[in-house]
Amino acid sequence: NITQDGDWIGVSSTDWNDAGNWCGSIPTGITDATILAGVTNYPIVTGSYNVRDINITPGASITTTALGILTWSGTYINVGTLNNNGKIILNGISPQNFPGSSATVTAMNNLEVNNPGGVNIDQSFSLTGTLTPTAGIIDLTNKTITLHSDIANTANVAAVSGGFAYSGGGKFVVERFIPARRAWRLMTAPLTSTNTF
Repeated sequence: NITQDGDWIGVSSTDWNDAGNWCGSIPTGITDATILAGVTNYPIVTGSYNVRDINITPGASITTTALGILTWSGTYINVGTLNNNGKIILNGISPQNFPGSSATVTAMNNLEVNNPGGVNIDQSFSLTGTLTPTAGIIDLTNKTITLHSDIANTANVAAVSGGFAYSGGGKFVVERFIPARRAWRLMTAPLTSTNTF
């Protein structure tokens, strides 16, 4: 393969911040990254890093750990695998697509949308952490975000400063973990309102 500046070559380790893993310099908020397939190591994000455009090629993968935060401001192309155990922040100014219509999404913990141009959800996924809609419209056209619940944690949506569009069959599915014991339960979603009736 012919590599160029910003290509992940993974020859040194899985550390995103190890210059030996990149062709040229480590990507920043004003440069791009391409995660190539067929390398020895794939990137694992353990700290907080920024990138402009990111391209995860077929057969390649990227992982964030529980403390890992990856922020991108430009175009996102994923036809590989995304394993987000930490947090992803979409903070562009032009519309972004996420998480990739042909991507494999093995984990989606925390996700923040801070893009006045909005984000188009192009594949349904299950969220295990917090969705933070800071700015812009999150468009769920014909897609589903499932707020997963299990014995350890229940996913949630933080205070909404942006907004949502539910064209077609776009929706949220809210799960609630119920311990395995016989009991009477009242199930409802918590709601608050500033309006008085």
